[in-house]
This record gives sequence, structure tokens and C-alpha cells, in this order.
Amino acid sequence: MLSVQNVNKQFGHRPVLRDVSLEIKDGELLGLVGPNGSGKSTLLRIVVRVVSCDGGSISWNGNSILNAGADQRRPLLYLGHEPGFYPPLSAAENLHLIAKLYGLEPSPADVEKNLSEVGLDPARSGPIRQFSRGMLQRLALAKALTIPWELLLLDEPTTGLDKQGKSMLSQLIETWRKDDRSLLLVSHDEEWLSSHCDRMVQLSNGRIQRSEVDGTKSVQTELVEEA
Repeated sequence: MLSVQNVNKQFGHRPVLRDVSLEIKDGELLGLVGPNGSGKSTLLRIVVRVVSCDGGSISWNGNSILNAGADQRRPLLYLGHEPGFYPPLSAAENLHLIAKLYGLEPSPADVEKNLSEVGLDPARSGPIRQFSRGMLQRLALAKALTIPWELLLLDEPTTGLDKQGKSMLSQLIETWRKDDRSLLLVSHDEEWLSSHCDRMVQLSNGRIQRSEVDGTKSVQTELVEEA
């Protein structure tokens, strides 16, 4: 279980997160919504320690993430706005390289299978610098199929995806749900989130403003009234 308690963050004199607390249970899909600048992406980046926080605590299965090494964070996989791939390499070469960074040695057949599953041609050998935004998003999802994880943090996962790509993403999410894996999904599309998540949380002005107990039914409970 992921537990975020009273996390604060400011850039300069501007508060971005103010006493943010939330929990994700094992096997739960949690959606995070909010306007631009509300702190959604910052929160995800703090959880995986890409960005430091100014106060609060974050733990995974009872162990602090903020004071732990990389091994402690290994069960968490973050797919953000930046693809994090190497433009001169092909899609397959990127997956092989990333897997090696995790101490893995996937077979060529496994890599080809993962690329095919997200709709990318496994035989394509050109550098990914030629990829569109949607193709890079598909490659990021192939990374999630290649690297083992227990909690996947997805920041705007539908960006650049066409109708077929969104359908493929929905199928992957459903598969992960059946495998009892945990996901934290960030999106501006509240309707899309509500159709995929067990529960939804809204950030506004750096605070949690609303929690939807059941995202599929849009049941809303006010948590914090002040801005």
C-alpha cells in the first residue's frame, strides 16, 4: 500500500502542494484529477523521488520511500510526460537497455511480443527520434509490460493516442486490474478516469478537494472546503 501523508511542496514562494494525504490500497486503481497547475504531476514526481518535497511522509508497504534507496522504490514505475528514451536507438533497443538497467535480460521474443501488444511494429529498426507523440506513448506502455512493478504511476496516459490506442490502453488497464495490481492515474479527462478507476481524488490549489468513493458511479464526498 502507498501512503502519502501531509506532503508539502513549493517552488520559490509559490505553494504547489499543501498537506496532501492519500492512500492507495493493494490492487486499487486511483484516479487523480484537477486543473492545470494543481500539483498532480508534482505529486507523482515526489512519490518516485524525481522531485523532493518540503515536508510530509511517503511510505510503501510501511517503509519510508523518502529515506530509502533505489531498491526500496523498485516496485514503483513512473511513466510521465517525458518519454525517457534514447532517440538514436530503436524501440526494441530501448526496451532491452531499460531492462538491463533493472537487472533483467528479456529475450528478443519477449520484447517483440510487448511491442506488438501496444501496436508497434517489432521489426521496425529505425531510431525512435522519428516516432510521433502517440508512438512514444505506446512505447512507454511497452516499458510497463517489460519492467515488473507493483504500483504504476501514469501521468496523462492518453496523450497522443488515437481511438485505437486508447482502446488498447483500456485493455491493458483491465488486465492489470485482474492481476490485482495498483495504479495511480492522472488525467484531465474526468470521464475517462471515472470509467477506469475504483476511486477518484481531486486536487485544487494544492489541496485535496474531493474524493469519489466509487469512480464508476461518480459518488462524491467533500473532504476539504477551503481553498
